[in-house]
Amino acid sequence: MLGHSYEEYNYETFGAYSDNYANGAYPSSSFGLINSGSNIYAGSIGYNAYALESYFGRAALNWDNRYILNVTMRRDGSSRFSKR
Repeated sequence: MLGHSYEEYNYETFGAYSDNYANGAYPSSSFGLINSGSNIYAGSIGYNAYALESYFGRAALNWDNRYILNVTMRRDGSSRFSKR
């Protein structure tokens, strides 16, 4: 038996805020209300990504109904592992 697994993760964030609202409007995360403030600021902008990949296998040998050999193998890789 042989197998392969691959996962990829991508995450993006964006934030904004404003102040100095007209007519005492209350601040909110709604973009409609953010546009009503006279000062608009970029908040946090972020990006995170990584990937995981694995190979695995298993073999079994039964010889003469007396000897049994089982072999398993697994190899994992990640973009987060050190490059050395």
